[in-house]
Amino acid sequence: MDQRGRVSRRSRCAFRTWCPAHPDGGLDRCESTTHPTRIAVVAKQSICRRCEKSFVCHFVPHRPSVNRCGQASGNGRSTMNDRAPSWFDGAMTQPRRSHFTEGSGVTVHYVSWNAADTAKPPLVFAHGFLGHAHWWDFIAPFFTDRFRVFALDFSGMGDSAYRQEYSAGVFVRDLVAVVDAIGSGPCVVVGHSFGGSRLLQACATFPDRLSHAIVLDSYFMLRGDNLPTVERRPPPRPYPDWHTAVSRFRLIPGQDCEPWLLEHLAQTSLRRTADGWVWRFDPKLRVLQPVEGEEDLLNRITVPVSYVHAECSSVVSADRARRIVDAIPGAKGPITMPSAGHHMMLDQPLALVSLLRALLA
Repeated sequence: MDQRGRVSRRSRCAFRTWCPAHPDGGLDRCESTTHPTRIAVVAKQSICRRCEKSFVCHFVPHRPSVNRCGQASGNGRSTMNDRAPSWFDGAMTQPRRSHFTEGSGVTVHYVSWNAADTAKPPLVFAHGFLGHAHWWDFIAPFFTDRFRVFALDFSGMGDSAYRQEYSAGVFVRDLVAVVDAIGSGPCVVVGHSFGGSRLLQACATFPDRLSHAIVLDSYFMLRGDNLPTVERRPPPRPYPDWHTAVSRFRLIPGQDCEPWLLEHLAQTSLRRTADGWVWRFDPKLRVLQPVEGEEDLLNRITVPVSYVHAECSSVVSADRARRIVDAIPGAKGPITMPSAGHHMMLDQPLALVSLLRALLA
């Protein structure tokens, strides 16, 4: 990754290993051009880079590199850099605190980085579908100089409670419950994907709670659309051990991601149960239709909205982004992030920070 937080396209494929004497592992590299796109654990005899002892290591072949608009590169090699850059380490050392509030009958979890700075205006980050507040761990701390910064877990995800059923609008009420709990008046909210779609709904139904909405590559139903088909998948089985569980983590939709960043998301997406390691979301959500909304709702929005589109998004086309903006009175955008995939905080983290700073200026 370069100093601007963008993925390098030239580095060789890196595999993280687990040495029994050094749990954080050494590093192996290979020249394979045929790694599968789905992550899987592979075992092989290796030499620890630290103690030089032979051991059987378990490594994770990561996804092949992608070109400007998300297709596999010609050389097929992953774009991996084993060591996290200093900006990531600095962000991760910032203290964060958990909070809980009630939202439509269940406990909703949210975190803060500087809740005591009550003289600053509030800024809230909302994650995507089946995500959690940790997706913002390495982004949110960049804004504590000017804002009281928070991030929430929607119900059924992260550390928020599960619901008996997830009716339309319940996630909007989760967001509003957190804004009310913060108690500083209307908030600026940044929402990615699923979180951005719920943010747009909140703008139309609870405009007094929001001062500015920044929507990041969020799909929204428009006139003439048909609801996409929801894949009916069986409940996930618990994984027997930590390393197996981490290795099975994958992004949806898939895109290139540095191993240290993918590892952070994988580790924070798991919880331990009596039966093994499971993902931190309600299995019932796997069959939920995540697409909601209607174009008439967008027409009613009076809250200032800025819409950011990822150039290489596999979720939102440039045309859809333009139509969404056109449907919202006075909205800014679409503002295009060049070379960014749908998960723009993963392949263009520092570029996203810079863009958000400009929008919040």
